[in-house]
Amino acid sequence: MERIATIGQQTFLLGNIIDAQARMFNTQTQISTGKLTQFHTDIARDTTRLLDFETNLGRTEQFIANNHRLTARLERMDSALSGMFDALSRLRSLLLQRQNAATGDAGAFDVEFESLLETVAGLMNTREDGRYLFSGSMTNVAPVADPVTDPAAFGVPDATYYQGDSIQLSVRVDIDFTVSYGIEGNRIGFQRMIGAFKAAIEGNAMNDAGMLDTAIDLASQAITDITNYRSEAGSKLKIVDETTSRHLDFKVFLLNQIDSIENVDVTQAVIRLTNDQTILQASFMTLSQLSQITLVEFLR
Repeated sequence: MERIATIGQQTFLLGNIIDAQARMFNTQTQISTGKLTQFHTDIARDTTRLLDFETNLGRTEQFIANNHRLTARLERMDSALSGMFDALSRLRSLLLQRQNAATGDAGAFDVEFESLLETVAGLMNTREDGRYLFSGSMTNVAPVADPVTDPAAFGVPDATYYQGDSIQLSVRVDIDFTVSYGIEGNRIGFQRMIGAFKAAIEGNAMNDAGMLDTAIDLASQAITDITNYRSEAGSKLKIVDETTSRHLDFKVFLLNQIDSIENVDVTQAVIRLTNDQTILQASFMTLSQLSQITLVEFLR
């Protein structure tokens, strides 16, 4: 029971108990949520910094997502160009065989030439995430007609096969940095490539040695062009990768800053909780002892 002699100590202990219980409740909430507080008002002095970090984080994550999509397009584009290079190399090899075997089976070469033409046409019609990669800005239109249109004159490169436009695509990879990355399907290298296959088919069918020589020349030039296009795509890919790497580093920094403002150190919180539990238990024991003390014992 309370006595005049002990009421001061009891009041003091009760205050400590209430404070310890409040701290324990707050610490338990922090441990269960992982957050320092549930209200921005409790971290008012850091709210502006926190909102700024979160805004930058959202923008950075959007750049990272955009850049990953661009990386996928460039990698798919490079893979398609690699396939075109291989098809052109095969065409040139076959043409040399055809020229060195004038009495060979023209029909057998014709089948291979047609098959290779279909292959490169399919590669030029490559899509990534539903977008045609070699159609300029007309990403919903296949760049090469099916079947592939004949040129105005066999052996003379032109873009009669092309259904896209000449607008090069670009993507903003950073807040003040835009990368142009498209390789339009009407470039001279592609014209030479399609022209080489068409000249090979026509020269083989007509047994025209001059046309077959023209096809070899066009294929050789196209191989150089395609190699250059691969280098172009590769250099853009390197730029995007480096920019994305910087974004990822910045994201780590932002997450650390946000974590330092709004997240709790669970290990430290558990230690605080244990200490408060010890304090609370000791306070209860002391309060219990005070409630049982007699006046004679108090005056001693």
